[in-house]
Amino acid sequence: MSIFSLVLYIALQIAFIPLALLGGVLVAYRQMVVSKKLGVSQTAIEVLNGRLTMHIFGIRDDEPSAQLAAVLPNTSVIGLWLVLLPLWLTFRISGKHFLYPRVPEVGAERLLDLVVARTLYFDRIIERVIGEVEQFVVMGAGYDPERPFSSGRASRFIYRSLTYARRSTAWVTMRQQVAFCLPISTPIVW
Repeated sequence: MSIFSLVLYIALQIAFIPLALLGGVLVAYRQMVVSKKLGVSQTAIEVLNGRLTMHIFGIRDDEPSAQLAAVLPNTSVIGLWLVLLPLWLTFRISGKHFLYPRVPEVGAERLLDLVVARTLYFDRIIERVIGEVEQFVVMGAGYDPERPFSSGRASRFIYRSLTYARRSTAWVTMRQQVAFCLPISTPIVW
C-alpha cells in the first residue's frame, strides 16, 4: 500500500461521503428489503456484487455478472458504484488496486478478500482441468453466473443452488432476456 494511494483515497472518501452513504442505503435496501419481499437469500447477491466489482476494477472480465446485476431487483449497480467510487478513482489515478478489491497471494487472503479469492481459486481449478473433465458441478451457486472460458475446450457447467435462488435468477433472466449460463436443476449422482 503506497502513501500516495492512501492519501488520495482518504481525500476522495471524504469528498464523496454523501454519495457513498446514498449508495450504501441503496445497496442495503435492495439487498435486505427487496430480497426479503422476493423471498430470496440476502447473501446470495454478495457473490454477484463481488464479481461485478472485480469486473469494474479490471481484475476479471465478467460481462455475464454485469448483465445479471443490471436486471436483478435485489441489487443496485448505481449504489455499488457510489460506494466504490473513491476506490475506483484511486485505482484509476494510481494504477494500483488499493484496499478492495485486491488480488491476494495464495495463503495471504483476508476476510475482505473472500469473494475475490474464492472466484479466482475456482478460475484456477477450472482452467487447470477444463480439457480433462466433461462437466463441472458448482454447489450453492446462488447468483453466480460463471463466464465461459475462452480456451475453446467446452465443458458442461451445472450450477446447484437453492430452489428460490434458481427460480429468481431464471425468472429475472427470462423477463429481461439476458444471456448467461442459467443455474439448472440436475439430479446428483453419487
